Amino acid sequence: MAKVREADYTVDPDSGAVWSVFRDPKSLGFTIITAAGAELLKDPEETATELMRKYRSIELGKFALFRKGVDVREILGQGQEAIVYSMGPDFAVREVPGIMSEAGAIGHLQRMDRINSVIEHGLPRWLNLPVHYGLRADVKTNTTYTLMERIDHGITVEEIMKYPHELPRERMKLIRNEMGGYISDAQKKVPALYDRAYEALAQAMEEAGKETDHYLTDWKPRNVLVQGHQLIPVAGSSYTLTVIDQYSD
Repeated sequence: MAKVREADYTVDPDSGAVWSVFRDPKSLGFTIITAAGAELLKDPEETATELMRKYRSIELGKFALFRKGVDVREILGQGQEAIVYSMGPDFAVREVPGIMSEAGAIGHLQRMDRINSVIEHGLPRWLNLPVHYGLRADVKTNTTYTLMERIDHGITVEEIMKYPHELPRERMKLIRNEMGGYISDAQKKVPALYDRAYEALAQAMEEAGKETDHYLTDWKPRNVLVQGHQLIPVAGSSYTLTVIDQYSD
């Protein structure tokens, strides 16, 4: 089991969980561990902790021979601000250049936490948000990292809508492999599901007394992931959607 020192202070998000904030005494860096992250660190086999070590080593140019076939720090997606990398089959790491303030980082995580609370309280099961385990602002690499649940290969609504145009060859191949013979079906159904997702979220937020534009700050097809469930539909849907990257103020 990974050992964690006592937090410098804690944060109580709306969900009722407790997050821990650890300041780096040697720099201006810091780490935020969510309640889900604290549970992850209790893993008796230290699977996540070991993957973090491997991720770091590969990032810093070590373990070059070890990298092949490990599925650690392979690009899953790239947006305007961040690159998302794999960290084994279950985790993803969002990297953003630069160090944000503690308050800003907490605000980013709280926004996603509030969206998740809305989703979990009554919205269809085909709409999700990835589990967020923690965030680290690292002065040494001048990068802010967010550790979260990995959603397959990160195929976006935008990629489904554009296919086969304006996409790199490797992404086209990935979509064909993941969607099989259902690409045309996805192109018909996913855009409508994307619109339904926004309407459902907006209505739920309004009912909860929250301003939609304050939480869905970057609602774009590129920021919603798609997974196919043709064999076993989820809540009557052949596709599930996962909301990502609603961090901006």
